[in-house]
Amino acid sequence: MQRKKLLSVCVAMALSSQTWAADTSIPDSTEKTRKSSKITCPANIHSLSKEQLENLSAECRENKDSAVLPWAAAGLAAVATGIAIYTLSDDDNHHHNNSPVPDDGGDTPVPPDDGGDTPVKHNPVVYKNGVTWDQDAKTVKIRETTFTYSQNADGSYTLTAPEGKETIVKSWTVHDDSNTVVFDGVNTSGGITWSYDDDGLIHITKEAGVVVDGTTGNAIEFGNAIITDQGGNTALNGGTVMTVDGDNISLNNDGKTTAIGEGSVVGILTGDNITINNNGETEVDGGTAVIINGDNTKLNTAGDSTITNGGTGSLINGDNARVDNQGTMSVDGENSTGSKIVGDGATIKQEGDLYVSGGAHGIDVDGNDTFVSNKGNITVIEDNSIGMLLDGDGVSVINMGDLNVGQAAAGENAIGIQIDGDNATFVNVGDISATNAGTGVSVAGDKANISLAGGLDVGDFSTGLDVSGNNNNMTLATYELNVTGQKATGVNVSGDGNTIEIAGSILVDKDQKADNAQPYFFNPSTGVNISGDNNDVTLDGQLTVVADSKTTSRSYASYDGAQEHIAGIVIAGDDNTFTLNGGVHFVGEKNVMDDGSKPSASRRGIGDTPLINVDGHSPVYLNGESTISGEFPLGFENLIQLSHGAELEIGADATFDMSDVDSFTYYYRVALSTISIDSGAKATNNGEVELKNIGFAAAWNKDSTVINNGSIGLAMYDFGTDPAPKVFDVEYGGIGVNNGTMTTKMMNQHSVLNYPAEWNLSDGTSFNNKALGLTGMLASYSSSILNGETGIIDMYGRGSVGMLAIDKSTADNEGQITLDTLWVDENDETSLRNNVANSTAKDFGVGMASGTDAYNGALTKATATNHENGVITVYNAGAGMAAYGNTNTVINQGTINLEKNENYNDSLGVNKLVGMAVYHEGTAINDQTGVININAENGQAFYNDGTGLIINYGTICTFGVC
Repeated sequence: MQRKKLLSVCVAMALSSQTWAADTSIPDSTEKTRKSSKITCPANIHSLSKEQLENLSAECRENKDSAVLPWAAAGLAAVATGIAIYTLSDDDNHHHNNSPVPDDGGDTPVPPDDGGDTPVKHNPVVYKNGVTWDQDAKTVKIRETTFTYSQNADGSYTLTAPEGKETIVKSWTVHDDSNTVVFDGVNTSGGITWSYDDDGLIHITKEAGVVVDGTTGNAIEFGNAIITDQGGNTALNGGTVMTVDGDNISLNNDGKTTAIGEGSVVGILTGDNITINNNGETEVDGGTAVIINGDNTKLNTAGDSTITNGGTGSLINGDNARVDNQGTMSVDGENSTGSKIVGDGATIKQEGDLYVSGGAHGIDVDGNDTFVSNKGNITVIEDNSIGMLLDGDGVSVINMGDLNVGQAAAGENAIGIQIDGDNATFVNVGDISATNAGTGVSVAGDKANISLAGGLDVGDFSTGLDVSGNNNNMTLATYELNVTGQKATGVNVSGDGNTIEIAGSILVDKDQKADNAQPYFFNPSTGVNISGDNNDVTLDGQLTVVADSKTTSRSYASYDGAQEHIAGIVIAGDDNTFTLNGGVHFVGEKNVMDDGSKPSASRRGIGDTPLINVDGHSPVYLNGESTISGEFPLGFENLIQLSHGAELEIGADATFDMSDVDSFTYYYRVALSTISIDSGAKATNNGEVELKNIGFAAAWNKDSTVINNGSIGLAMYDFGTDPAPKVFDVEYGGIGVNNGTMTTKMMNQHSVLNYPAEWNLSDGTSFNNKALGLTGMLASYSSSILNGETGIIDMYGRGSVGMLAIDKSTADNEGQITLDTLWVDENDETSLRNNVANSTAKDFGVGMASGTDAYNGALTKATATNHENGVITVYNAGAGMAAYGNTNTVINQGTINLEKNENYNDSLGVNKLVGMAVYHEGTAINDQTGVININAENGQAFYNDGTGLIINYGTICTFGVC
């Protein structure tokens, strides 16, 4: 490459093309003569000094104009200086201009000298980067615009556009190997430098700042330019600093950009393939920093930005925009927007921090197929503020930064990221925190793919992830999902056909130390809330719910305080599937709130605390290890709530244990159940359940069903003067079936109650209120219970009842029922209460019973039947079957065994161990297949208190003799 530079005084080197040199290759003598008579000009005119040039002949001097050839293209730069307004039509093919450079090889003869003053004609010289020099016309054509040129006293040249605007050329360079020419120059007033490169691109550098107040500044119409602004720009009071119309423009802003006042705009750029590199600071107060209209825009921001009072940092109207924000962006005020894009295929990289407040939007995109990658931290506070608003289909967001939404004592309803449209993809690996009625991430649309891998912390009145739409896929692999605020929801999903996989754990624990804990004590917070049909939810982690109880002094016939309301997972709709593989965990706390006087004074008792609530024809599968632990001074109930056809299945390998419960009392409450089954719902246990002082399930209303195929253990401790519960409590048309094993134990003798004597109360769902112990299966008010052929009911301790039917209900045994009523746990240090009844067999325990001795009467038409394959075994004391009340009946078609073991007490006396007994006009029938085996000295086949009816069609055997 041969480089030649036009200096301010002289030409440094001659052009390599000898276009104007004498031709010495012609041998003809005539031509030699003519040549010798011609005035000889120096071959390298361009190397002469200014004084030498002035001494040349006229013929030679006219050739010196060739020195301006390489820099003629610089006239285009006048457009970019902001001094001239040019309209240059860009030829997109100028890089492939094949017009030949004038031949300098000497093969073309110089026309004969006519001896006169006629000048030699010169062909225009064409360069491949869009420059054409016409020596004879003293013009240079750049792209599609032709300029005249003139030399200045300092050796520079002035280019003049057709409309009279001017610019200065300071230096030039010719690249012979590429047949291109490059230039450097300045504007006539100074402050702006420019250059023209091998590729036909214009480079403009503005050093001074520009302030436009209420007016419109420079209007530039050209493309293929690189503009560097070092001085900064300020638009005030509706003014516009610059408008640029052209394609392939790069703008490098190193100065500060300021737009103050409504309608103020620093730059409006119209064209495709525009790139802006903003390295300086941006301040917008009501105005707009830059507006770009066109496709394939690139906006790279390294400097910090502050946008307030309805202002906009950048507005891009066009497709395939690329935005990279590395600086910190603060956006405040209603209608303020940091970066706004209207168009499809946008890509946004948010690497700096983003702070949004006052109803502003940080990033706002209206278009399809948007891709957003965020590495910075996003903070969004106050009413209606949105960190990112992405409106369109096919949006993809990867969030690697932390997202903080809402702030105490600030406005409400802020949203971190909002996606409105179908087929969205959201991947989060940063932490998300939402509080003060904020929403971390909101997705409204169908067929979204959402993955959360960071932490999710949800505070007061807020929602961590809110998804509305159908057929969305969500994976929550959060290392923690904590719902600690009042009236908060971790994940809310509304719609149909959504698939949700939760790999991490969920904690729902309202902060009872917070200042607002008391007024929202009875307003539940929820871990996951799902509404709609055909949703599929899987929780592989653990679900933990913590409930606080506030207690006060005991008052007769009043609860001892109040328990907060809180929920784990709530599902409403049909054909939803919910699988919990990590188990559920319920933790009780006592008096955590500093001042809980108001909640405790309400004496509302047990709160609504479902770990799982399913409303609708939907199955729930519970696997893993589930636990209940902590303190429950008011008790708890209905930790799993099923209604309107919902189904719960506890897996074969699942466990449910509450051995770590420290206290459990429920004064002035009837017996409680862990699972509530209502309106046709169903619960099936295939696993291993161990409970304390609370029943397994209560199935109420027609076709509500509870089934045990596994094992259920229920232990009663002396936590308080509370009535013992039932393993199954089936009422008002419900159904209960035991195909597995039920084991109940009265762990403390002192827990056996004479309910009327203690509190002047009675329980209408218990057989004997004067010796009230545990009940295995209860059916009342037109319900039915069945102990199937594989069913085993083992009951230990005083007051136990295996199966009980009340008021038009039936109890059927096809399996085995065993009672050991005199059993006492080896660690029991308590004693039996003195007021517990002990006069008859029913005061010790009953295998199967019908009726009740409650204050409201025995009720009627209840039947308990021990079928042909059924076996009832009673050790030491109690009744195999007993009926209480008119039309209440017990029927034995199977076997009743009266036995004794190591717990036998020979001082009990008569009528304490009986095969079948009737009280208060009850009826007992030992059917034709019925057998009563007596293998204890104090055993007897029947007992009648004198009011009932006993019919024997069966067999009585005493010590094997029948």
